Amino acid sequence: AALVEASPEALTGLQTLGLSSPLPMLRLIMSQSGCFTVVDRGAAMRNIEQEEYLRQSGMLRQGSQTARGKMITTQYLLTPNVIFSNPNAGGAALGTAIGGLIGALGSVRIKEAQTTLFLTDAQSGVQVGVSEGSAKVRDFGAGVGLGGWGGGVAGIGGVSGYGNTAEGKLIAAALLDAHNKLV
Repeated sequence: AALVEASPEALTGLQTLGLSSPLPMLRLIMSQSGCFTVVDRGAAMRNIEQEEYLRQSGMLRQGSQTARGKMITTQYLLTPNVIFSNPNAGGAALGTAIGGLIGALGSVRIKEAQTTLFLTDAQSGVQVGVSEGSAKVRDFGAGVGLGGWGGGVAGIGGVSGYGNTAEGKLIAAALLDAHNKLV
């Protein structure tokens, strides 16, 4: 499967959250799952084309081989999309929620992220699969933190800065959920 970069608008939305493209993280998820062989048609492909140019121009050592005639055909295209990421989907002052008995302990925010993965047959252009992933966490504003992430999300969240922010971790978890559902 080859990964398809999100639209410029989607990337701009991620950049407002301090995040870059989710493709490196998704590539890691796909590779670790063993369910897909990831075919690089992005930055590495441009370098492969450069190597072929160097071969054709005679700049490479005699007998050097390039990828020409050795590359495999992409069977699937996988397109990720962040549908909705709301860092403050709701919340009321905790002290108000419990009648003021304990006092204003801070606020409770529910953070959510939803993603989709579209799987398209590269030869026919037919969408053969789609999955939706979601993640939600409650963040207690009084310093309690973002517990409950589960298993390997923190490990994969470090790719492309997705481990640096709560929103990035949520999107990483939602993409992992979508990938697992697609598989």
